[in-house]
Parts: sequence; C-alpha cells; structure tokens
Amino acid sequence: MVNTSLQKLFNCGSWIHDTENFKKLMDHYGKSYLTLDEKPIYFTDLLKITSLDFSIDCTSVGAD
Repeated sequence: MVNTSLQKLFNCGSWIHDTENFKKLMDHYGKSYLTLDEKPIYFTDLLKITSLDFSIDCTSVGAD
C-alpha cells in the first residue's frame, strides 16, 4: 500500500508544500503548517483531493 503524510510531503521541499494542491490537503485534513502530522494519506485520497500528477509526484518522493 502506498501512503504518505502531510509532514513527509512538507519535508520534501517547497516544490510540494507551496502548491495549491498541498493547501487543499491541509484544508481537507484541517491542518496548518504548525499542526502537520504523520497520519497516513493514502494514494486514493490523494487522487480524490488533488490531481493525478501531484499524487504521483507525492508518492514517488514521500512514500513508505
């Protein structure tokens, strides 16, 4: 199973966390930059909330 977390995505660098898709994820999970955590975000959720390209990029760099 491919999953990641908001904290892992944030740690990947600004090319992810400065995007509109990352903001959509934070809004969806009720998080801010101060409250990021390691709660799993599954690939299917990434697809529902963001775009296919963003989902693939996120899981290729921040996956378990």
